[in-house]
Amino acid sequence: MGKRRAIIVVIDSMGCGAMPDYADFGDIAECNTFKNVCHFNKGLDIPVLEAMGIGNLGDYEGVNKTSTPIAQYGILREKSKGKDTTTGHWEIAGLVSEKPFATFPEGFPKELIDSVVGYAKDKGLTVIGAGIAPDWCDIRLTDIGPKAWIGMFRDAEFVV
Repeated sequence: MGKRRAIIVVIDSMGCGAMPDYADFGDIAECNTFKNVCHFNKGLDIPVLEAMGIGNLGDYEGVNKTSTPIAQYGILREKSKGKDTTTGHWEIAGLVSEKPFATFPEGFPKELIDSVVGYAKDKGLTVIGAGIAPDWCDIRLTDIGPKAWIGMFRDAEFVV
């Protein structure tokens, strides 16, 4: 008998709706990144994911449903307390976290940034982005364009 295997496709930061504890993390009930991305782009060209059943997860503008999906699909609801990628990845691997990691909606504390920057500089690494306001990412991406943005990160040794 051949090996049995599962391939898990995780689309990081592409949430499909609010979790029951959304308010604990400052989110709104209507948060749904995937739905908003579909709407903003007037649909997506994702035929393989459509064939796998991604359109069956909800009503998404320009994403087709299928009655014959070629894969299992679903939206997971975390058992862990948390709002971050790491919590979700740990849970997929079987570790349920009772205590959420810290979140920083107003940006990282100066002491934490100083500590990380100090460590990087001690190692002789170039640092970009230290102490930038949380909304800087969105503003700068539109100001300089995606190719320049990606180039900044590709050339950086250490990003804070």
